[in-house]
Amino acid sequence: MNNQELEQIKYHLSDFSGTVAAKLLFKNTSPEKLTDFDSIEMILREHLLEIIAPLIASFFCLRNSNNSRKNQKSKNLCWCRGNHKLKS
Repeated sequence: MNNQELEQIKYHLSDFSGTVAAKLLFKNTSPEKLTDFDSIEMILREHLLEIIAPLIASFFCLRNSNNSRKNQKSKNLCWCRGNHKLKS
């Protein structure tokens, strides 16, 4: 990834929609889980793994699925919606 692409990612994570997503995750986190750095880190990891990663992974799966149709010989491991699936 080049610097320009990294800056685009940073921009999109800090723009309005990224801020709205962060506020919604914060709003739906119990105050008991926001008491110290360790608990904040754990809840952030939980949100990343349970909510954000599957959304990003579904994009990769769709892109990979489209590419594998062009090359039917490749097998792709795809993780979509929390399920591990082997696509041929």
